Amino acid sequence: GKFLMDGSDPRQEYSSYIPFEHHLMAKNPEKGFLSSANQHPADSLYPYYTYDHNYEYYRNRRINERLSTLNKVEPDDLKELQNDNFNYRASEILPLLLDSLDTISFREQEWKYFNTLKNWDYFSESELTAPTVYEMWWDHLYDLLWDEFDTIQVAIDRPNTNTTIDLIKSRPNFDLWDILETPTKENAKMVINLSYQKTIDSLSSWMETKESLEWYKVKNTSINHLLRLSPFSETGVKIGGYKNIVNAASRNHGPSWRMVVELTKDGPIPWGIYPGSQTGNPGNPRYGHMIDDWATGNYHKLTFNREPGSLEGIQFKQSFIPE
Repeated sequence: GKFLMDGSDPRQEYSSYIPFEHHLMAKNPEKGFLSSANQHPADSLYPYYTYDHNYEYYRNRRINERLSTLNKVEPDDLKELQNDNFNYRASEILPLLLDSLDTISFREQEWKYFNTLKNWDYFSESELTAPTVYEMWWDHLYDLLWDEFDTIQVAIDRPNTNTTIDLIKSRPNFDLWDILETPTKENAKMVINLSYQKTIDSLSSWMETKESLEWYKVKNTSINHLLRLSPFSETGVKIGGYKNIVNAASRNHGPSWRMVVELTKDGPIPWGIYPGSQTGNPGNPRYGHMIDDWATGNYHKLTFNREPGSLEGIQFKQSFIPE
């Protein structure tokens, strides 16, 4: 999947397969759990090539930290973990960004948002302003740092956020930090200050037409109908999180199905929730009724068929009652 290949050319076929006994696996790991959130599946010692253009660098680390800390885990602990809004990326770069700002010439607005970020605990909760300020700042910073890529005439991706953060910390005078449109040769600190000013301008422009900087209103998580019909869709869902966060509810993508299963000696006890409803009929009063429960992390007990045929004779029906 890395490149488009000529399917008619036998040279483009797989030359061999990873031997079965070398497939990635773990059995009874010493740490006591397994976790996966689209991270790299193996470390650099794995002798076979693995690839994905969008490996994740933050969610799995947060999950592992929480699972390593929790003792005698209960189902509610895992429900809370699935809805965790800690912004790992912000926790790694924001202190450096704030320390790099030249505060001598700050005006009221600059100080206001500086203090908002300074007092933030890195949880991207739905009603907070700090996640909005941080994400706007990061977007401006990322665009300015990699402006050279806008001039390249071939299809090429910019370095990912993890690599960008590493370079900001390790190579503050990296040549590519220089902004093409200015005569000055910028370093990381200069770009950080310039991007902060652009963020202040963006925040001011937003407030001229909008009423709030609350994160969920700016992020505008939307549950779209398959046909993208607005009357059948839900916008402005009140949910925190974001991409790179365990609760990965971004603007148009997110964790659509959440499930927790307790394995007991008497059989599995499952809970689940998804952003929709048991009916796909937009005219039904219950259409989309589970979206709020999904956003707030309220799970429903699931019916589990413990024995073959145990549901025989049970009738399921749906009634339409005129209002």
